[in-house]
Amino acid sequence: MSARAITSARVVGTANVLDQRGAPRTLYRIAVGASDGDLWISLRGFSEFRALRRRLVHAGHSAGLLPEAPARFGGLNGATRVAHRMELLDRYLVALITALGGSVPALDAFLSPADH
Repeated sequence: MSARAITSARVVGTANVLDQRGAPRTLYRIAVGASDGDLWISLRGFSEFRALRRRLVHAGHSAGLLPEAPARFGGLNGATRVAHRMELLDRYLVALITALGGSVPALDAFLSPADH
């Protein structure tokens, strides 16, 4: 990715795919905007959002200043759970971009177009 800054990222939908074992997996569609006006879609799984926070902390960002990634939860049926997660992940991305104040390598890599 070039030196352009990520200016927005919103979770706008989902995609259902099969993983390497043939098991169904929900990916979240992220609409990403950059300072140069470029727009693209990235696809990421729920666990990848949680891994992003760990990568940011490992890269030296203060854990106390970063929002917490949404936790796994049960009790809701499939469609309701996915819709609830989508809302939580969207809030997390908006808060994360605000907390970071711009592009950083781990976030840029996370938001790059996915190879899923």
